[in-house]
Amino acid sequence: MNKRIAILFGSMISAGAMAQEMFPAGARSKSYGMDGAQSASELSAPLYNPAAIRSDDAFRTDVEVGYAMAKLSYEHPDFDPVIVEVNSPIVSAGLTGKISSKWSYGLTVFPAKRGELAVIGMPRRVGSDTMPLAVQSKETALKGALGLSWQALQNVSVGAGVVSSMEEKFTSASLIGSAAPLVSQQMKNIFYRPNFGMKAAAFRTDLNVSWMPAITKKYEGKQRKAGEEADSTPNTVAYDAALISAGIGHDIAGVLRLEAYANHREWSRGRDVAKEGLGSLTDEADLKDVIEYGARVSSKILPKHDVSYAVCVLPSPWGEGTGAVGPNGESQMGTGFGAANGIDRQSMAIADRIAMARDANIDVTWMRSTGNREVSESGASPGFYQSQIDVFSVTGSYAF
Repeated sequence: MNKRIAILFGSMISAGAMAQEMFPAGARSKSYGMDGAQSASELSAPLYNPAAIRSDDAFRTDVEVGYAMAKLSYEHPDFDPVIVEVNSPIVSAGLTGKISSKWSYGLTVFPAKRGELAVIGMPRRVGSDTMPLAVQSKETALKGALGLSWQALQNVSVGAGVVSSMEEKFTSASLIGSAAPLVSQQMKNIFYRPNFGMKAAAFRTDLNVSWMPAITKKYEGKQRKAGEEADSTPNTVAYDAALISAGIGHDIAGVLRLEAYANHREWSRGRDVAKEGLGSLTDEADLKDVIEYGARVSSKILPKHDVSYAVCVLPSPWGEGTGAVGPNGESQMGTGFGAANGIDRQSMAIADRIAMARDANIDVTWMRSTGNREVSESGASPGFYQSQIDVFSVTGSYAF
């Protein structure tokens, strides 16, 4: 039985490692309700669309401070509800500048994931049994991005960059009432991913397009399962889907701006990666491609204020995992508790850009992401899932 639970817990780690970020970097990008080519500006441009790095100043700095509050709940048909609350501060920074009249550069540092989680009584099905586990997890992911933008034509810029991600994870699971863990795992590594973008503008309309290729991530570290006397190497493999992002914006009479944008994430190509990450125990991971989309309207209702409102739809790439089982009947795939990619979500954002002076702006944003999902009895992790994440963020920008 312990072996089965350890195998199952390994699948939980893999599913969580394939989750996308819960919110973008910078208050300005958060005001769009999702990341992407259209939301890239100032601090976040090196991350999401390097072509948007366009500086008219020799040197500009951006600093973001904020706070994120998440509430996650799971109701299993035969167990008590599990509710987890996670609160975390946010700090990120970036700078942009001019190299020449046509070349600009940008650098961003963003703590994409940071937090510690303890879940007591999380039900997981193993063969014909369902057993509550005590799970502890700590995860950090520090992203850095460097990008270059070239003004190819008067109103057209292209850009390229690289995004690095320094990731470290610790996870442990045990039976309720047992001091000895069934499995504990420590993993870390640094990954690099290129990104490319284009930005064009004409007749009060701008078009933004970006592309990031998929990346498979293998971790270094150690793990130990119940009954083993020595550490072994984790076989967890994660996957970041290829992303194609596009958006369009139009200014009306200089006081109203309308924007629409969409992301296509090619998760289906990660099915074999998930299979490898689960020790080749599954026939095929239950993953599909998704299209995220949103719209934003902003207005200069006061001379120094640019107020905006955005709504987005963020579907989950995961199915119910009905076809993913191990040799002993244990479920290998499911939504995963609180995983960003496990729940169909919607987001909204309200923001205000305040012009403090010619060389300084302040962006204030509140972003809320909510979602729920019900997985049937035939699914890998049956029950009802809910999530709500609130993020308050302030970014200050100053040009030298």
